[in-house]
Amino acid sequence: MVAWKFAQGSNWPAPGQSVLCGSEGDLEFPIRRYRLAAEQGVPQAMSNLGLMYNEGRGVPRNDTEAVRLFQQVALRGLPEAMHNLGGRYWKGEGVGKDRVYAYAWLVLAAQNI
Repeated sequence: MVAWKFAQGSNWPAPGQSVLCGSEGDLEFPIRRYRLAAEQGVPQAMSNLGLMYNEGRGVPRNDTEAVRLFQQVALRGLPEAMHNLGGRYWKGEGVGKDRVYAYAWLVLAAQNI
């Protein structure tokens, strides 16, 4: 429940943001926070964790896990997850390259900003 209460604040940090960690390169703490909150279904935490996997920041790069997280949150209506999912389809990272799906997700993201 701690992560849920933390996530309710309006200042949910971006991936790797030093607000959550002791130093710029210390990503262990924010990753633990994102995972805990993601397990509780907090959309922003799921999206941020997806970005961490997508970029390989603090965790091994895992495009499949990034796409899984982006899909779950995009279906719940989070515009940045829609945008990120569209980018994965555009580049074919973690999913087969599909410009039609990419375009659809990117348009949905723009409409939901």
